[in-house]
Amino acid sequence: MSEIKEEQEEDCEPCKLSVAIGMYLNVCSQVSEKKECDELFDKLTKEEITADDVFKIVKEKVKDKPDQKEILDYIDALVKGDEKIE
Repeated sequence: MSEIKEEQEEDCEPCKLSVAIGMYLNVCSQVSEKKECDELFDKLTKEEITADDVFKIVKEKVKDKPDQKEILDYIDALVKGDEKIE
């Protein structure tokens, strides 16, 4: 009898954070000028702001945009492990 081993996903927190930042910046570019979102990215890479700052800023931009807010909620759930990509 052979056992089938299920592949286990590696839990890589820095990977999840990097993907979440990129996805948030993508949503940012949907609701703001690209230049503004590029500036957020620049500040983040220069360590003038944190990833949490980016998340808060983008969430503030989408507070009156239910479709984009739903996307951010989904991204948050993915990062926390509450959702699975199918």
